[in-house]
Amino acid sequence: MSEKAGISLVVCEFAMNHLEVKKSDYHTSIHTTPDGFAYMFGLQEMGFKTISL
Repeated sequence: MSEKAGISLVVCEFAMNHLEVKKSDYHTSIHTTPDGFAYMFGLQEMGFKTISL
């Protein structure tokens, strides 16, 4: 549903490891990135708006 609206959900793998959460625990539409902050700042530099929770 989020993809139809043009929204990507991305989870930080560092946080996943800290919280002992596996990629298989998430829905297949959710993507992961090794470093959430670096990913977010990279998007902001390209002009995207981001929300961190």
